Amino acid sequence: MLASIALRRRSAFEQQKIGDEVWLPSSMEANISARVLLLAKFNRSVERRYSEYKKYQIDSKYDLTKPKESAKP
Repeated sequence: MLASIALRRRSAFEQQKIGDEVWLPSSMEANISARVLLLAKFNRSVERRYSEYKKYQIDSKYDLTKPKESAKP
């Protein structure tokens, strides 16, 4: 056998309710580990935290008018 690769992965996602209105991500964690033959190891961990969400309100005004009639040929 020339090569053997073993890969393991674990991930977790958490959410929390913001302002009693919507569920948004609060954290994400991922761990990846790999082994090539019995010699080389690779381990990687990533963790992200999300916070300080802000609520935005945008006001828009739409004016819908009837299109002008063009001269027909």
